[in-house]
Amino acid sequence: MKKLGIFAICSLISLHSVDAGSRKISFFQPDATPPVQNFLSFTSSAKTPEEVARDFILSQKSQLGYFSSFSQSSYDTDDLEIENISETSSSTHVSFSQKHEGIEIYAQQVKIHMKQDQSVLLMNGNYINLDEVDIDNIVIIKSNDAIKIALIDLNSSHIEKTPEVSEVYIAKKNKIIRGYKVEIFSHRPLGSFVYLIEAKKGNIHAKFNHILHSPDHKFSKFNLKDIKVKIDLSNDSEIKKPSIDPLGKAKGWIHSPSYGVNKDVKTVDLDKLDQSKSLQGKSVVIINQLKEKAKSEDGTFFFKRDNSHYDEVMVYYHITNFYNYLKTLGVKLPKNKIKATVHFNNDDNSFYNPQQKELFFGDGGVPDAHDADIILHEYGHSIVDALSGLQGGWGSQGGAMHEGFGDYFAASFFGDPNIGEWDSSAYSKDGYLRTLNNAKVFPDDLEQEVHADGELWGATLWDLRKKLGQKVTDTLIYQSLSFLPQDAIFKDGLTAILSADTTRFKGKHKKTILKAFFRRGIKAQDTVKVQNEKEKFNALYNE
Repeated sequence: MKKLGIFAICSLISLHSVDAGSRKISFFQPDATPPVQNFLSFTSSAKTPEEVARDFILSQKSQLGYFSSFSQSSYDTDDLEIENISETSSSTHVSFSQKHEGIEIYAQQVKIHMKQDQSVLLMNGNYINLDEVDIDNIVIIKSNDAIKIALIDLNSSHIEKTPEVSEVYIAKKNKIIRGYKVEIFSHRPLGSFVYLIEAKKGNIHAKFNHILHSPDHKFSKFNLKDIKVKIDLSNDSEIKKPSIDPLGKAKGWIHSPSYGVNKDVKTVDLDKLDQSKSLQGKSVVIINQLKEKAKSEDGTFFFKRDNSHYDEVMVYYHITNFYNYLKTLGVKLPKNKIKATVHFNNDDNSFYNPQQKELFFGDGGVPDAHDADIILHEYGHSIVDALSGLQGGWGSQGGAMHEGFGDYFAASFFGDPNIGEWDSSAYSKDGYLRTLNNAKVFPDDLEQEVHADGELWGATLWDLRKKLGQKVTDTLIYQSLSFLPQDAIFKDGLTAILSADTTRFKGKHKKTILKAFFRRGIKAQDTVKVQNEKEKFNALYNE
């Protein structure tokens, strides 16, 4: 028998209603300040993480009151289907998706997060009590009709691939109704669009775009349009190809991530190439949209910056180098190689498509594949998607976190808070696209634009890095991703980082974390019920 303890910060319990009686769940333990409310412990003879998670959910049915249907002795979590179990060196995460009669209830997911000893640290997500809602099973509109409805509404001039459709239940007021989820990858307008379409009348219940990049964002910031950029090749004429490496190491040319510090190209080793003789390795496969991708019989990939293959080398090298760094931190990345397409279009825009799990780099202005910050920022989206499932298209704070994580990953790896120095050389007087060295505070400086608001989130992480150093902070941030719910807001992000600190560092950095976030206006709670508890809580930040 294994006794598993559970505690919670009382004001972190968040049960506000969303559609169809869905409850947003969040409670958290780790030796908290202010004082915690002690929830009833539970005893489980379970051995597997899934069994422990199910036992925990059942054990809290009356004590927590999250799910009133849990008070029924007959409830056995059979509406929760295992979605994923992921493990790090210090934690285990079990994700369930809620279904009715085998069909997914869209956006309803419950996550149970455990320490190494399988004691539950955090539960979050969304859940609908099916006893409290009406269920509408009427199907008149067929799946092909749903696709047509979505395509007519989108009015796209260029669909990249055949739309995908699946059956779902859609939460609407006090009921769930049968419907369809239609996914469309469109070039014009650009986006990975998701439509929720009701099966009864064909109404569009919701639509959103998973691709967060706004085509006009860069230019609107500087009031410039239609900029044509000529790449500075003045130093490239002096470059001479080095001799073939006697040890057989593949080599290529890249340049620095900092436009202001060093514009010259340099020779680097191209690690982990496979036997294809192209830029394809353990972590990434490069695709060239303009022409056949580069191949080399002798392992040399020396291309000047006006050659389309130069972009292939840049993307391959920087993703592989970053991937190798993440492995040293113990980050468990997907086994599948990510595809990265250079010269995708002539837009000054690059993006990660979560539907296809691929990266795309545009050529407008300075080609984005020439900017190492942009490369790691976009690759960072794929990491957030893989480790957390955070849905950037669902809300402004979640989208801002996605963007802020991407900026932080690049900034921390290169040790420079300024993002996009090469890319912005076309139009920025500041010398960068965005910076984490800013004074933004939540909520006063929110602009309801994910890239601008992402600067606030990224700056908070950068503040933490200045206090704890790169290795500790990076470890916390990457570990925290697994603790995020898919509809996370800033407060959830803080809770996730505190959880990572508890499991990885036994809470050693809790005070520093709370201070860094508090100074940016982000708190784990909004109010404390008892005044003397509030005074103790605020005193923490004034030490």
